[in-house]
Amino acid sequence: MEKLFLMMGEDTKKAEILSNINTSKGLNLTPAELKKWEKTPFVGSPLNQIKSMLSQTVEIPANKLPGIPTDSTNNEMTDWMRSITNVYAGTDQRKLQEMLLVKGDQSTLYPVFKNIKQAFKKNEIYKFRIVTSGEAVPVGSELYLNPPKAN
Repeated sequence: MEKLFLMMGEDTKKAEILSNINTSKGLNLTPAELKKWEKTPFVGSPLNQIKSMLSQTVEIPANKLPGIPTDSTNNEMTDWMRSITNVYAGTDQRKLQEMLLVKGDQSTLYPVFKNIKQAFKKNEIYKFRIVTSGEAVPVGSELYLNPPKAN
């Protein structure tokens, strides 16, 4: 089963984004809980589990987290993108587009990318980068036999 995580880098408005989603989704997190959440390297739980996750005394390893739901009935990435666009409203949208990066590994299936793309589109984000783990070009294939020329 594929899991979706959200990571916000140091140069983002992470505290404001977490505060925005706390308010918009009624998570009722205290200022202390928001501070603790801000220190976590990534988000990897459904919104309804954030408060209980923050009450844990030991950090839960990533492989034990359920991931952010992105299925067709509950795509919480839409909520995250809404909070991000709310916080970055009125700023240079090209900078926001440069910061958005969707990364998948070779086991990530297309429906996951499709649901993420829909979450972006619902928030009028049309430009972002996608990075996947590449596979070697199959030996004997057309691409193998005729690689693109470097410019």
